[in-house]
Amino acid sequence: MQRKNQIKLLEFKNVFGDTLRGVLNIVPGSKNLVIMMSGFERPGTTEIKFKVLSDALNKKNISSFRF
Repeated sequence: MQRKNQIKLLEFKNVFGDTLRGVLNIVPGSKNLVIMMSGFERPGTTEIKFKVLSDALNKKNISSFRF
């Protein structure tokens, strides 16, 4: 039986006190993780291109974190 991916919303503070929010998509058994940073224009959690990339990575058994 294949286990379902886990999606977690994460929130943490950086060294400057800014709150960073992101989406962690965990593929069970994956030993790889890709971190996607959106920059200053828009958050990576809402950018459709990051969601599409995350889905493609998951199909290759790669977890991802986007913010």
